Amino acid sequence: MNQPQIDTDVSVSRDVETVETIVKTFWDKARAATELIGQLREEKKGLLNRVNDLQHEIRSVRSTLVEREEELKRLHAEQAQFMNANGREFFSGEERENFKIRVRDLLAKINSHL
Repeated sequence: MNQPQIDTDVSVSRDVETVETIVKTFWDKARAATELIGQLREEKKGLLNRVNDLQHEIRSVRSTLVEREEELKRLHAEQAQFMNANGREFFSGEERENFKIRVRDLLAKINSHL
């Protein structure tokens, strides 16, 4: 009669150890998941800040591009006005070359921002 009682005690003891092991494993995994979630939240915050910085930079570059495009249009209009002025030469050869160089430089700057 004493034998079944001992078997039951040993069996209960093993079950308790198994449950404790399962609970410990669960808490270890829960703790690791919590740490990972915290790291991911920090990474997300950093990435969102970077996105905001890049969006601000894009707006700034677009604004600069618009300004340069307007300047280019103005220069083209001036060039057309000078060319249409009854065939008179408003620029000397050297001035014309300087103007062409300036227009090329502006086009290069605009292209570099695109």
